[in-house]
Amino acid sequence: MRETAKKLNIRKASAALLVFVLLVALLAPAVSAAEVGSGLTWSLSGGTLTISGSGAMNNFTETNPAPWHDVADQIRVVEIKNGVTSVGNLAFYGCENVTSVNIAYTVKSIGAYAFAHCTSLKMLSLGSGVTSIGESAFECCESLASVNLPSSLRTIGKKAFYRCYKLQAITIPASVTSMGNQMFTYCNTLVTAQVNANISTLPEWTFYGCDMLSQVTLSASIKSIGRKAFYRCENFNKVYYSGEAADGEAISDDIRGTSIEDFSQGSVEYTVPEKNTSSSSSVDVKDDTVIITTTTVNKTDNSMVSTTVKESITVENQIVGDKQTNVSIEAVLENIEGWRELIEQIENGETKNVDENQIDVSVNVNDKQEIPGDTIGSLSGKDVNITIDMNDGSTVKIDCERLDKKEEHPENYTLTYTLTSNTEPTKAHKKAFGDASSYLISFAGDAKFDFSPKIFIGKSAAGSTATLYQNVPGKGLELLQTVKVDKNGYATYYLSSIKASTEYVIALNVGSVSVQDAIISPDDAPDYGELVQFEEIEYVTTGVRMFMGMSIFQFTFAILGVTAFLFISVGIVMGVIYRRKKLEEYYRTIKGNKA
Repeated sequence: MRETAKKLNIRKASAALLVFVLLVALLAPAVSAAEVGSGLTWSLSGGTLTISGSGAMNNFTETNPAPWHDVADQIRVVEIKNGVTSVGNLAFYGCENVTSVNIAYTVKSIGAYAFAHCTSLKMLSLGSGVTSIGESAFECCESLASVNLPSSLRTIGKKAFYRCYKLQAITIPASVTSMGNQMFTYCNTLVTAQVNANISTLPEWTFYGCDMLSQVTLSASIKSIGRKAFYRCENFNKVYYSGEAADGEAISDDIRGTSIEDFSQGSVEYTVPEKNTSSSSSVDVKDDTVIITTTTVNKTDNSMVSTTVKESITVENQIVGDKQTNVSIEAVLENIEGWRELIEQIENGETKNVDENQIDVSVNVNDKQEIPGDTIGSLSGKDVNITIDMNDGSTVKIDCERLDKKEEHPENYTLTYTLTSNTEPTKAHKKAFGDASSYLISFAGDAKFDFSPKIFIGKSAAGSTATLYQNVPGKGLELLQTVKVDKNGYATYYLSSIKASTEYVIALNVGSVSVQDAIISPDDAPDYGELVQFEEIEYVTTGVRMFMGMSIFQFTFAILGVTAFLFISVGIVMGVIYRRKKLEEYYRTIKGNKA
């Protein structure tokens, strides 16, 4: 009986333990989901933070931050998937390395300070269902160049885009019925704005401190201008207005009375702009140098292209001396057609009459991660440097002067990459770099021209050496190039070719690699002295060529093996024939002797 009782107790204890384990297993996901919001989960992989599930995101506070707060420095791309209905307050506050945000159409609201102080955020793709943007939602997003606000939008909170220094053009849709104060305060590179909102008064301080703002289009519903809405807008000179003339005069009076004393009624035009092009100029004097800066913005449904021409003229004793001109272009491209508009601006736009050798172009790509081949071909041999920031957070630099004019280009190039932690290094990996931490990197497409991928490793790797290898089947890992990871956590390589079928590996601080051989990033070059900047960088040819599913090395080895086999086989056959021939001669000789 005692034995039976013991067995029963053991069974009960086991059953209780099993129930406990099951409860823990069942409750664990619920606890994780509750941190984000009921029905939502989050994951971080390769620098991309993904929010998925169904329902609203929680609102977070400084004392109760988002669950990804401790890994914020690893986040480069934010993907909010279909099913999520809101972005909570302070959700991504201070995520300084985030470069791109994609918000699904199911998201209806973006909370207060949701993306505030995301200082590296360049691209923002708002879903077509967003109806409200909270207070200071994108405050101090210093790198944000352009935003497309959806026609579903109804309310925008105060200071929503406060101190977005790179924002150069904005259109507020007619669906908006409520706007807060100080929305674009200190957006000091904003050149043009269209306020199509259905509101009666432009809120106070809306464009305060927008130094480069030159023209604004106001909807017919706007009858008055709030206090200091255009204060310290030194280049502001034009309002396009489609309302009544009497309301236009009132608007002019408001601007003159609260913001700009010399703003005249003649500065109000009762039409809409004929073109989506606007420009603004400023003059600055430093010592004996006069600096004239002219920025022209061209905005279409496909692109926003901003061209800045900066002329520096030395003046000494009223004698005009040398003139130096710098040209830079910033573009946000919504689709493939945007590339063609960009090329048109480079070749025929504001730069065509500028006496300047080099043009620096910064491109943000919002839609497809593809570059038309004819774009690359048209810029071959020209002194144009292009930096492309892709929607997935990857960055590529192309020196067009190094492009071969004779090179035939495919219809499109895809230059994005995927980086994952190398958690299970192979014997070949360990043989090449020992126990050094490493990453696997794969490119989405092939390329046969010089370019520089800028790969995010992580701020914790700043100052480390990052050695790039390629896996050559049958031969092992081949060392390609070693670079220093810059202070922001990026490793920039200089490659003259890549192949999507090749396995690449990046290893950090490899013991057998000399630190002196590492290439210093241009971002960190000033910290290492002027000599670094004069070093010639050699672009490395990479990519294992394949034939019939084998690498060239394997194919060559196979051919040699087959050749050797055939040679030996032929030798054996020839030997057999020779021996048989000799035997026949021998027998003939014996027969002849007998006869």
